[in-house]
Amino acid sequence: MQRKVIQQGPSTMMVSLPSTWIKENAVKKGDFIDLDLRGDEITLSITTDKGKKSCKINFSRKEDYFDRIIVKKYREGFDEIIVTYEDPTIMEKIRKTLKKLLGFEIIEQTQNSCTIGNLAKGSSEDYLQMVRRMFQITLALGESCLKLTKGNKQMIDAIQEMNETLIPLEQYNLRLIQLQKEFSPDKKISDFFLIWNIGLCGKKWASFAKDHLTKNNSYTKKEIEFFQEVVEYQNTIYDTYYDQKKETLHKIKEKETKLRKTGASCLETSKHKMIIFNLLRMIDRLHEITLYFEVLE
Repeated sequence: MQRKVIQQGPSTMMVSLPSTWIKENAVKKGDFIDLDLRGDEITLSITTDKGKKSCKINFSRKEDYFDRIIVKKYREGFDEIIVTYEDPTIMEKIRKTLKKLLGFEIIEQTQNSCTIGNLAKGSSEDYLQMVRRMFQITLALGESCLKLTKGNKQMIDAIQEMNETLIPLEQYNLRLIQLQKEFSPDKKISDFFLIWNIGLCGKKWASFAKDHLTKNNSYTKKEIEFFQEVVEYQNTIYDTYYDQKKETLHKIKEKETKLRKTGASCLETSKHKMIIFNLLRMIDRLHEITLYFEVLE
């Protein structure tokens, strides 16, 4: 659609808005319109209470999978969720679920219902910042697990705290993807799997530490070196995500091939086969993140 630019005064240019868009969004005289400037493009948007996404959910039993349903609606970008229930004890579980959902709070409550509202706007700048933060926490989890293998038991509590921070960040980023108006459907899908895999890597590091690395094991030099190479491989993936250089991507593929050979060799001789096996599984998960770079190519 094209619009002719009209000059009003010596330094003011005006463009008329499409009447269909005005009617659909109930734009009135005096309303404010948001302008998002991106190079030679301008995106217009308007936020009104009428445009607020709202849904209603009813839970007849506390055994219902309401936590999954609430998380699903959160990811889909709903601003308001009205929950009705027969058992008031459900509220305790709702509050527990909301701890994982950044920006969502109970804004109204009665004996048999509550209204959950979104208190965070979630701009494109928030999304980029939160993805970086989530990625960095995953890197820190890998580094902390490596320190555990070297005897630093103080990392156990730090790993648990980072994992508790990572989980709501993952859900928040999945929600923000749906709120990005400039994202194409393909972009939303590829970013969904990127965030999902970064989150899985972080949670795998945390469970790896809890289930295997908290034991008083003594690791060989070869095992620790392989562990360190996997952590460095993850760091390289992070660097590639932000510089997006093709030569770095080729190095990642070469490094992955080399790592798999090293891991296979360690698996044959190691006394801690579950440790090596889990590191190889981590390489598989990190590989899923590198597929995102192929989409960028």
